[in-house]
Amino acid sequence: LLLDEPTNHLDLAACVWLEERLSKYNKALVLVSHSEDFLNGVCTHIIEIARQTCTYYTGNYDVYTKTRLENENLQQQRYEKEQAEIKHIKD
Repeated sequence: LLLDEPTNHLDLAACVWLEERLSKYNKALVLVSHSEDFLNGVCTHIIEIARQTCTYYTGNYDVYTKTRLENENLQQQRYEKEQAEIKHIKD
C-alpha cells in the first residue's frame, strides 16, 4: 500500500480512524507524511532515502530521529578525531 500525505484534508476523527486502521495493517506500507504523531502511531520501521542511499531503522518516528541524531554525532566525533590525528602527524 502506497500513501502520500494521507491525513491531508482529513478532520481529527478521520485521522484517528486512519491511524488505528493502518497500525493494524500487516502488509507492506509505504507512507509519506509530515505528521510526526501519525508516523509514530503507524510506523514500526523507517527507511530513510538520502544521497542515493537507503538506511533502515527499526522503531517509530521518534526512535528514528533519536537514532539518526546519535549516528550523526558519532560520525562528527570520528571526523574530529581523524582531523586531530592528521594535524598531529603534520606537526
